[in-house]
Amino acid sequence: MTAANIHSGFMQTKLPDVKIDINCIFMKASPLRVDWTLNVLDKTDGFNIKGRILNFDASAMEPFVKPYMNITTNGILKEVYFNFTGNDISSQGDFAVKYDDLKVKVFRKKNPDKKNGFMTAIANLLVKNDTKGELVSTEVSVKRIPNTSFYNFLWRNIQEGLKKIMI
Repeated sequence: MTAANIHSGFMQTKLPDVKIDINCIFMKASPLRVDWTLNVLDKTDGFNIKGRILNFDASAMEPFVKPYMNITTNGILKEVYFNFTGNDISSQGDFAVKYDDLKVKVFRKKNPDKKNGFMTAIANLLVKNDTKGELVSTEVSVKRIPNTSFYNFLWRNIQEGLKKIMI
């Protein structure tokens, strides 16, 4: 990770944008590249974050999707691209994904450790299990939930893109 233009905003009226570049192996499995820009003087917390992840095992999303959506997934996300611009109220941008052989498992609401067989069967009928070798894109628009972290906001943008493309 490299970060440029990190300054205190104290007594400043103008500062260059903070630029954060991340190039890593995400969850010890897949290459992730992120370019994130923000300005510490922006009272609306404006930002732009764009990135890509390649060859990601969808089952590794369990820590994110199970608590929020009560599901788990299996399959390979061959390519994922995102470019979101937003502030402390909302965001919008582009999301694209290419994936193979995606399977969903739905869990019971009252017993989240137990698979709901009927809903799993329905979900796998509704969910497009691959993108037929194509990169599929969509536009995303999300309202921020006040008092939640930026990472929650970023995840909700990605989740919205996944739902729009896969269902």
